[in-house]
Amino acid sequence: MRTFEDKTFAALRIVFGFVWAIDAYFKWQPAFINNFTNYLTDGAQGQPALVHAWINLWVQAFRSTRTSLRSWSHSPKPLSLSASCLAFSPELRFSAAS
Repeated sequence: MRTFEDKTFAALRIVFGFVWAIDAYFKWQPAFINNFTNYLTDGAQGQPALVHAWINLWVQAFRSTRTSLRSWSHSPKPLSLSASCLAFSPELRFSAAS
């Protein structure tokens, strides 16, 4: 029989999974992709110089590859990449099985 702590931990994992699924849903919306750089540049305002430079690096990277990132993320490639990583890595297979 499972202890109370085990059941609590399992419930927290399920809740985290739902939160993660909702987050993924919002990130796949066209409005998020179209306004992603605006979110980052707004967040960079008022940050220290090092953080501001780091955020601007990601903004520039995303702006230069926006169409390729969008097409890659909406294709089956992420799923096949995950499956191949799981298939070829014994450590991942072991942790996924337990």
